[in-house]
Amino acid sequence: MHHLTFWLSLILNIANGAMAQRYQLNQSHWRQCVEAFGPASFSPGTLASGAYPQSAITLNFANLVTAEKDPIVSVAIFRKSDGQLGGKVINGKMHYVCDSIAIEAGACRPESYGAFIGRLEDANHPILTEAVHISQYPSTIYFPLTGSGSYCVEAIGFTASTFSAVMRLHSAHGYLPAIQVGKWHFMAFCFLSSLCLSVAVAINHFKGRPSMEVHRSRLFVLVICLVCLDAAIAWANLTYINRHGYPYACETIRTLNIILRACRNAAVVFFALQSLRSRPSQDKSSPWVAYVLGAAAFAFTVGREREMLRDRNESRDALQLLWTLGSGVVIVISHIECLRKTMSLRRQPFREGKVTGSRAAHCTSLAMAIFTFCFLVLDAVLLRSWSRADEYGHDLLTRLWWARWFLVDEWQTISYLGLVVVPALGA
Repeated sequence: MHHLTFWLSLILNIANGAMAQRYQLNQSHWRQCVEAFGPASFSPGTLASGAYPQSAITLNFANLVTAEKDPIVSVAIFRKSDGQLGGKVINGKMHYVCDSIAIEAGACRPESYGAFIGRLEDANHPILTEAVHISQYPSTIYFPLTGSGSYCVEAIGFTASTFSAVMRLHSAHGYLPAIQVGKWHFMAFCFLSSLCLSVAVAINHFKGRPSMEVHRSRLFVLVICLVCLDAAIAWANLTYINRHGYPYACETIRTLNIILRACRNAAVVFFALQSLRSRPSQDKSSPWVAYVLGAAAFAFTVGREREMLRDRNESRDALQLLWTLGSGVVIVISHIECLRKTMSLRRQPFREGKVTGSRAAHCTSLAMAIFTFCFLVLDAVLLRSWSRADEYGHDLLTRLWWARWFLVDEWQTISYLGLVVVPALGA
């Protein structure tokens, strides 16, 4: 019963994090920046039926009863790279809102009273500024996205002492964050390659030339089933469910994918380290290493996948980097441990009556360790660069959009599949 309660609470917690697609703005939290993608980033095959025809940001204000006669909230929606253009110098002082002084100086028009002012003519991208009268049942503010980058929404009370608004990021690609959309070809590759690997191992097994002991081949079957199931469900979600307007099914499958992927990664690490064990009398510490690394792989995968399924915003960059690097470090340690075991096994001519020392397994383990370490360093640099790219007006985010899903996420899938290949090659 305790185990059932634990798993139910874990699934609900993950679902709550994965389904968070809205942002609350009020007098204390008045600024929110999110990563968004414009129409040029999408191919016709990724657009969702029934969704917004163009990606957009919407802002809805609640009609609150306040002490002010006409409470006004100043709203601005802009690209983060244009954030320094706000405000105008009037009589030696910087003014950010169109008030009576700014109107008298000719810095803004009377009908713009309460709206943000600035050097809008110098902006590289469209900027929306508006004065919202929250006591007059304001309509939804709609801001279409013209390009990919980080967008910010600011809402500051001008004459309103309190307000509440909900910001939503509507995507033309359905209910998944845009970074997930480019994955579906890769998911098909993972699914088909895993099937081919399992067929090859099965053929060797039935021909009497198994690549691993019988009691470990069952764990191999479990790992391959988890890999195939995860890839197949993600593939179906990306290619059909997400693009045909089934939000609840999409959110449920997203949560299921996180659990499956975490179980897959933990099982892969445990399987690889257990399959490469020498005789138990010579390697008593290996089970504990496998258990610890497997549990760490599960925990870091859950945290990383939750962050990857959110719309990235500036307040979560450090957390995303933490989970990604932690997950990568677990894989690096696992590959180093596999490399150490393959090196020790190559020195032994026989292990429990079975020829060992596959050169292919040793080379694969070495190559995957180098691959994982290089991508881990690259990941740290890119995640840090993306968090500051828009700040300096660079288009790094836009230019690397189609590669981001692999650079920050799915390279780890390749690394985990490498852990499956090493024992399957006969180490």
